[in-house]
Amino acid sequence: MKSLLTLLIIITSFATSNGQGKDSTFLNKEFVKSVAWTRTSGEYRALSFQAYNFATLSLDKALSEKKDKRPKCVVVDIDETVLDNSEYYEVAIKEKKPLNWENWKNWLLTQSADTVPGAATFLRYAASKNVEVFYLTNREIDFNESTLINFKKFNLPNADTAHYLPMITTYNKEGRRAEIAKNYNILLFAGDNLSDFTSFFYKNGENINEKVDEHQKLFGTKFIVLPNSIYGSWAR
Repeated sequence: MKSLLTLLIIITSFATSNGQGKDSTFLNKEFVKSVAWTRTSGEYRALSFQAYNFATLSLDKALSEKKDKRPKCVVVDIDETVLDNSEYYEVAIKEKKPLNWENWKNWLLTQSADTVPGAATFLRYAASKNVEVFYLTNREIDFNESTLINFKKFNLPNADTAHYLPMITTYNKEGRRAEIAKNYNILLFAGDNLSDFTSFFYKNGENINEKVDEHQKLFGTKFIVLPNSIYGSWAR
């Protein structure tokens, strides 16, 4: 229980501030296994490909409906949705480095994150269909340039400041989603956290599983969920 509690404290810190608060002791079995699963398992890769395969099918279906005449787009989270930061955690474990703001900042500035399996192929496919991509992230604005450079290494579409919406005043993405929706028909969302789709799910005092069940038909169609066992709002 103590080990699990330590893990939850660490991950909750990451979920609320991209993991970079006070230094944390985190070399426990649960955390190591979670990172190892992401870094080495075929299941992680398979689930990621599966998510983006569903995204492709859903995009084609949405394009065939042609009901909304506004420009079309998809809205995607970045961390663990488009860019894979698991190397950061692997190195931290091997070198016994704390998960803190300084180490996270240094990782982002390297611009060396790989893409999540299937992400680049899907985003380039969307662009080929004249569907714009908006990157809605809670990375701070200090990392705009390094993130866009990382995107360009993989030839990701719309890697520019007009399509990149970082965290400025709040981690709640609802306002930024609403700004996109003013001018675009959003065909689907992709993210590793339910808050990447809507703020509806994580509300104080409400049963998250009941909320998910209520919207089950949206998953794999409008909401594309990527696997992430390392951190997330669930840790609260």
